[in-house]
Amino acid sequence: MLTNKIDNDRITFFSKLHVVFLCFAFWIFAQLLIPLKFLPASVLSQIEVYKTLIPVMGILLCALIYFQKLKFNIISTPFFLFCGFCFIKVFSLMIIAQLPFNILFQTLLYLIWVLVMFVIGPSIFNSLPKLRSLLRYIVVIFSIVIFGVFFFLNNVDIDSDSLYRGGRLTLIYANPLYLGAIAFSLLCCCLLLREFSISTLESFFLLLIALACLLTLVATFSRTFMLATIFLFAAQFYYKSYQSRWFAIGSLLIATIFGLLLILFQFPNGLGINDAAVNSLSSGRIANWSAALENFDSWNILWGNDGSYNYADALVAADNERIESTFQRYAIDNSYIEMFANTGVIGLSLFIWGLVNIFLLNDYINKHISKDDIELRRIVSFAYSILVSLVVSAFFYGHYPSIGNTINPVVFFPVFCIIFLAYSKANTENYKAFK
Repeated sequence: MLTNKIDNDRITFFSKLHVVFLCFAFWIFAQLLIPLKFLPASVLSQIEVYKTLIPVMGILLCALIYFQKLKFNIISTPFFLFCGFCFIKVFSLMIIAQLPFNILFQTLLYLIWVLVMFVIGPSIFNSLPKLRSLLRYIVVIFSIVIFGVFFFLNNVDIDSDSLYRGGRLTLIYANPLYLGAIAFSLLCCCLLLREFSISTLESFFLLLIALACLLTLVATFSRTFMLATIFLFAAQFYYKSYQSRWFAIGSLLIATIFGLLLILFQFPNGLGINDAAVNSLSSGRIANWSAALENFDSWNILWGNDGSYNYADALVAADNERIESTFQRYAIDNSYIEMFANTGVIGLSLFIWGLVNIFLLNDYINKHISKDDIELRRIVSFAYSILVSLVVSAFFYGHYPSIGNTINPVVFFPVFCIIFLAYSKANTENYKAFK
């Protein structure tokens, strides 16, 4: 009887985990396939809403089937305070200013992001074997899409010029930055999985995919994620050992100088740089940032604007029709300015407090995890390196807190799960030492 009970529990456990994997597959597929620039307006207008709804429904389903196992960690308190502040502000505006109900959507998406990253994810993926399986699953999903894309391009008559925009590779997307984000997501996933892998053959293939991702970043000329990649490797040197830290700092200085020279050589008049040229080089970011920072009055600087501070984003379909995006948040390619515009000093401070808490965990983890647990130490080190690169890229790309784009399910999710797993293990080791 006891054996049968154990077998039934095992079957139930794996069936639940399979549902979670399936939800993640739909989440990633939605981010990879719905933004295709070759879809006609009649199709895009019908499916665009699912780019957000699919991950929301999947996350809620995962929370439902694992409800009894969900655990709240006090380290994530600032993120929940951030969501609580946003809800109080929005409900106040709905009552006092009589703003429409739809201003609540973005705050709900904030909450879902916090739940999946700091409660649902760490509660479900609470072991290294589960995380290894998740990363392999993600690589397989990307591989299926990549093969499908090349099959599509080889069998459909498409002008090669349509795969570029302004000399930058876009492939099946309208924006080279979006393709860059996808390439960077896969790059991080492959390199992180290599830290788990004990197979030489698997490590070799993952390295080949990572190199292909690097070439894609160069072809897209995605400066945001090229910079993030530099910080990823420099941070890895920094976290590996104290002896490597000066090497990491020196690498960043060299990279900064190289980046400045690259920028200067793009100006035809040498050092004759003006505001318009700088804004053009930044793909319009400088003007957008300036407009966002100027659009404040009196006390709004504390709690942000009234929720209507948004813009009408539109997707261009294959037949040149423009489709208005749904659930669109205010996005100006800078996560921190976006957060400041939407939630003010209070909201941004709470969110930064949460990030600082996550980074401070690293010292605690290193002090209390067993020195014999080399694999976990190595994986945590690389997870933090990726997190550094994500924090840096957020200065030039609005990718969090959000459930859109591939960076959230493919990179943020496993990184936070690894950090919280290590923190839980460190607490256990610390408790044993105390006893």
